[in-house]
Amino acid sequence: VLNFLSAVTGGNAAPFLMRTLLADPTSTFESAVASLSKTPLVTTSYIIVSGLSDNQGAVITRDRESAANVWRLNSTMWFLTETNFDHWKPAGDHRRATAVKAMYAIGRNHINMTSLF
Repeated sequence: VLNFLSAVTGGNAAPFLMRTLLADPTSTFESAVASLSKTPLVTTSYIIVSGLSDNQGAVITRDRESAANVWRLNSTMWFLTETNFDHWKPAGDHRRATAVKAMYAIGRNHINMTSLF
């Protein structure tokens, strides 16, 4: 019911918003993060955004009206792990801890398509 009400009162479907941003040749990583953080959406979601440059990565935790949190890569945090639990709250299962342990075991300098999969 809340998703329907949000849709009829101007909320956007996240995939359509993403399509619009991807089709806009003037979009940048920062403008995409800003738009995905501020544009009202039909439902809550996690949106993962990556760019082409160092530290251009973000997990946007969305409420219907705006971002509840924007978690970004930085010079000391070289990966983000999103497992459908808010990253600032205790995880509801072991997926996050397992993924973090695996990423550290591989190491930043050894990440490639073979080591990830």
